[in-house]
Amino acid sequence: RGPTADALVAALGPDALLSQADLQQYRARVREPLRFSYRGFTVETMPPPSAGGVVVTLLLRGLERLAAHELPAGSAAEAHLFLELARRAQAERRFGVVDPDTLSASERRARRARWLDGARWVDRVPIDPNRATPSERVHPLFGMAMKELEHTTHFSVVDADGAVVSCTTTLSAGFGARLVAEGVVLNNSVASFGTAGDNQPAGGKRTISSMAPTLLLRGDEPFLVLGTPGGDSIPSTIVQVLRHVVDHEMDLADAVNAPRLHHGFVPDEARYERARPPPRQLLTELGKLGHRLAAPRAVMGDANDILINAGVAHAYADPREGGLAAAAGPASTLGD
Repeated sequence: RGPTADALVAALGPDALLSQADLQQYRARVREPLRFSYRGFTVETMPPPSAGGVVVTLLLRGLERLAAHELPAGSAAEAHLFLELARRAQAERRFGVVDPDTLSASERRARRARWLDGARWVDRVPIDPNRATPSERVHPLFGMAMKELEHTTHFSVVDADGAVVSCTTTLSAGFGARLVAEGVVLNNSVASFGTAGDNQPAGGKRTISSMAPTLLLRGDEPFLVLGTPGGDSIPSTIVQVLRHVVDHEMDLADAVNAPRLHHGFVPDEARYERARPPPRQLLTELGKLGHRLAAPRAVMGDANDILINAGVAHAYADPREGGLAAAAGPASTLGD
């Protein structure tokens, strides 16, 4: 209610589908995160209606179950397993995640249990260790799926008391719908509804997204504060940075700087970064396994993350998009 609400409705013109009543009926929801273990750590990530956390969950649960950490780091076998799990997890993101308020309590519990199980969803379309599975064999709605835009931002924060925040926000395209009302840039998130499957647009229904702000806890204490933009590549980036630290024992800067791979189910291609490509030998071996390789963008994501060890926070801003890692001094030194 009030002048900002008036301006939001007026900006859309006399034929607007958004009304004062819509704004008055809207309520923010506090939801329980997806929480599970990964190699002795606890992962907490964003639950539906965002679907990015579902992909993070499926990837890490699947990678642990299939013992990816026992494969040589940077090997074709490890990369192949990651890409095949990502392909399947992205199909679930598109067709198996929907506004939880549209489901019965029993169905919400059933889907959550399936994602956290880490086994049943992989077994539906088993992974061939010697050959890439075409996406059209992973899900029958492959031909009706569309690519996703990648315009999002992320920041991570830790305060002097050790409280942490992982925050991802999006307008779902550069400058959203390109309309501004009372200083608010309107989004075009209706594009995040699906072209097929359960996630169809309807009045009062919340759209899904790929956002996946994530925390990694060691015991009860925060260890990693993770997040990134990047559309459907968000979960892939988060999981790779996390695994570089946990499985490959990299420091945070090296983990963020490392080349990234991604499979989004649609299009049916294994993506890498033009500006930071993996070793040529790895790409050659992946090609022999049947992966169609592509580097459509110079960089993938913008992981602005924090590692907290022995009470000391180490922050690193991904150089891909020119972020900043900074520590604030005492309030008296900050001025206005």
